[in-house]
Amino acid sequence: AAEIVHTVKDLDEVIEVGSETTYEVRVLNKGTKAATNVRVAAQMPPGMAALHGEGPTRAAGDATQIVFEPLARLNPQEEVIYKVQAQGKAPGDQIVRVQVSSDEWPSPVTREESTRVYQDR
Repeated sequence: AAEIVHTVKDLDEVIEVGSETTYEVRVLNKGTKAATNVRVAAQMPPGMAALHGEGPTRAAGDATQIVFEPLARLNPQEEVIYKVQAQGKAPGDQIVRVQVSSDEWPSPVTREESTRVYQDR
């Protein structure tokens, strides 16, 4: 069976209001069968704004989220990397939520990554 796992990491743990960070989403098929129509979406908290995404499929969205077009096929033991660029808008611990699903696992699995945004006074 297909077994999709994913991780989310921000490249900058702490950023200043107005500056940017990138979230790296690694999606791996640990299973023995190809996964089909793998879907990735990143949801921003109110204190962050999504700027753009890049990966093996096209990204679209607005300041609140980035949604990637489905990846037709992810072979067994294959890994793909998605990147989401975001900007800090308000101070505090901002939690970005990334959801991954596929035809084999239609209920999205959510992972969270926290970024501390500070304001220099």
